[in-house]
Amino acid sequence: MIAGNDLTIDAMEMFRIGYETWAALALIILLKPDELLEVALDNDNKPVVAEIKEIAFGRQFHHPAKRIPEFIFHSKKLDSYVAFKMPLAREVNSYIVPAEIPTQRLLRNRNGDTSSALAHRMIFLSIVKDLKETPVFVDIHKQTVNSPDLSIEFVMEQDLSDSEIIGQIQNRLEIMKPRFGGTMVLMDSKPKYESFKTIENMDIFSVGLEPSRFQPVIEKLV
Repeated sequence: MIAGNDLTIDAMEMFRIGYETWAALALIILLKPDELLEVALDNDNKPVVAEIKEIAFGRQFHHPAKRIPEFIFHSKKLDSYVAFKMPLAREVNSYIVPAEIPTQRLLRNRNGDTSSALAHRMIFLSIVKDLKETPVFVDIHKQTVNSPDLSIEFVMEQDLSDSEIIGQIQNRLEIMKPRFGGTMVLMDSKPKYESFKTIENMDIFSVGLEPSRFQPVIEKLV
């Protein structure tokens, strides 16, 4: 019985992780990429673009505190460069650490490369007007946040009635303060085009498994 319950819970989480990866690819394809660049840090720890060697959602250049885009791509649809990041949701909750906690010690073993972690993720998207000014989304040691243009969360219908999950989403929204507001994508609902509100500055779109239903999300960047 215990094993059966564990399998049911794990199956739901694996669906969530798989959906998030599929959604990231669907969003990128809808933006019609025609150029892809890696983001690294130079000797002064400033972000610079370089030739990309490998795409791995959740992977970024090693640094204990700076959280930079994983890559930047040029969107033919927007006629602009777009910075992409897919961080672990639980890490975003810790981007702003209470003053009483010694941040340097807390993060001594973290480098931002979490690509192998099988856990719930969200997406940051930002328009990049100048490749020489690639955003540093967060510097955890300095407690500074450079808000993305858009943040995207992935939820199931049952999550909307879970006060703890909604509270964590609200916390991440307050930390990142996305310029065009936050977005929640419902993974397991019958697709609809309309959006509705449960959190201030947060739109909810029911997408299901139809990539074209991400269009209202894309339009928030236009």
